[in-house]
Amino acid sequence: MSTKLRVTFGLTGMVITLIMLAHFIGLIPDRDKLVESNRAVLAESIAIHVTSLMLQQRLDNLKRDLSYYASRNDDLLSIGLRRADGVLIASFGDHEHLWTATQHEQSTAHQVKVPIWNGDSKWGEVELRFADLLQPGITGLLQHPFAKLITLFSVTSFFMFYLFLGKTLKVLDPSKAVPSRVRSTLDTLAEGLLILNSKSQIMLANDAFAGFLDEDPDALAGKNANSLPWLDDDGNPIPTNTFPWMQALATGAVQKSRTMQLKTGQDKALALQVSCSPIITDDGQCAGVLVSFDDVSELRKKEAELEKSREEAEAANQAKSAFLANMSHEIRTPMNAILGFTEILKRGYVQNQQDSLRYLNIINSSGKSLLDLINDILDLSKVESGKMQMEISRIEPYKIVYEAIQVLALRANEKGIRLDYDVVGPIPEFIHSDPTRLRQMIINLVGNVTTQRKKTIKKA
Repeated sequence: MSTKLRVTFGLTGMVITLIMLAHFIGLIPDRDKLVESNRAVLAESIAIHVTSLMLQQRLDNLKRDLSYYASRNDDLLSIGLRRADGVLIASFGDHEHLWTATQHEQSTAHQVKVPIWNGDSKWGEVELRFADLLQPGITGLLQHPFAKLITLFSVTSFFMFYLFLGKTLKVLDPSKAVPSRVRSTLDTLAEGLLILNSKSQIMLANDAFAGFLDEDPDALAGKNANSLPWLDDDGNPIPTNTFPWMQALATGAVQKSRTMQLKTGQDKALALQVSCSPIITDDGQCAGVLVSFDDVSELRKKEAELEKSREEAEAANQAKSAFLANMSHEIRTPMNAILGFTEILKRGYVQNQQDSLRYLNIINSSGKSLLDLINDILDLSKVESGKMQMEISRIEPYKIVYEAIQVLALRANEKGIRLDYDVVGPIPEFIHSDPTRLRQMIINLVGNVTTQRKKTIKKA
């Protein structure tokens, strides 16, 4: 509902309230009471006339006179003269059917009765049946003069106030306080702009700010800037006293580069950089504030993307360093086995053909393991992502353990450590795993144990 319509309804309600109050305290004549009073006067007049006829013994003229009274009153339906014993001795109209007998002596708005006395005793009464003041139901209520008065004033005052306020509010429109040429200049600015009064009400919003909310600039005039859906950087509502324009109004100081979010949809919000300049009057009072809004949503998005890229680059670099550090350790073990068993063959320490073949198999196995490690190093995509792809195949776990122990046995013997292995319990003949990774794990675990064992021997 627009401001003009709300004010129109309010003023119309005030007028109707004043009319009802005037009616209640008696400033507006009550039609029902006036009719009832006139009916009572008519009933008393007829009762006096009937009494006079009785005293003159002229009851033969009574029916004619009753007919005369009825003809002069359109709402008088019937007249009856009833003795004290209940006998109807004279009537006009269908009084027997229209009159409803009651036990009490009081009259009503449509049934009036006046007693006739003969000395100190009651001779009878005059009964007058009038038409009902109101028809039953809503129809009778709408036909009541006071209801018609209320309806007339409601309709006419509503349209009069609506037309009057249309012209008045157009003159008092806050957006008209700024000259049109200044407003046109402000509308050409790319940044959003608001001019607020001392109560934070929007006096002017340029096209750029109205575009943030997808509204007409004139529709924003008069609204309170604090009522707009503002959020902080974390997406939470902002307390009223922390708005930069509120602080500018309170302190009279310029507020610069405050970042806020303006919710523009269900899951959408604009990141705005806000600056506020208070408008100071000649007497030093803060009459308002000029607020500018710079949309930095794209800048924030680019910063977030750069930060994400930087973190990914750092993570890739750390993964690369960790990977190469691990690989340097992994390479030494098969390389030492190759060099060691090659040295044994070179010096002729082999006692028989079977040992020579066993050493060559160890050298071959170590060479293959070394080649797999080198391939992993050369696969930079694996290095940068920090992930190694598993190559599952059907392998013999006993054979993998045997080859790993043979590779490490030479280094262990050189350090004075006897290295052997014993299987406790049954193991499957075949399993599905990555032979290279399994071999590396066994070599690393056994290598760590032999290194720890060497430190213990030195301490002893």
